[in-house]
Amino acid sequence: MAHLLAVDDADVIRNMLKITFKTQPDWTVDLASSMSEALEHTRRTHYDLFVIDYLMPENTGLELVRHLREQAEYEHTPILMLTAETDPCIKEQAKSLHVSAWVIKPFQPLTLIDAVKRLLTQTVNNN
Repeated sequence: MAHLLAVDDADVIRNMLKITFKTQPDWTVDLASSMSEALEHTRRTHYDLFVIDYLMPENTGLELVRHLREQAEYEHTPILMLTAETDPCIKEQAKSLHVSAWVIKPFQPLTLIDAVKRLLTQTVNNN
């Protein structure tokens, strides 16, 4: 059983993620709309993988990644950026923070599921 946290400020994207991830019976998914809400979730629950949007009103997804990487519990947890952002400089920043994968919006549900499965499998194989 994998526990995922998906963070996106757009209601429609969070709903699409919920529907997409519900197709996987071994996954439990929580949703957050902001960095502060996501960090609150991490205080109560352990997550095996994060799906994070880059552009959010209060903070960027990379700021959330930075906060997560500062926690020993999430230092090596897979993080997938799900974003419309394609700027190579931002991708380099993400790489420096050890973002595990980058999926461009609009996303195909099967592509996203495959990326998450690959990251979860790599995590299991590395432990």
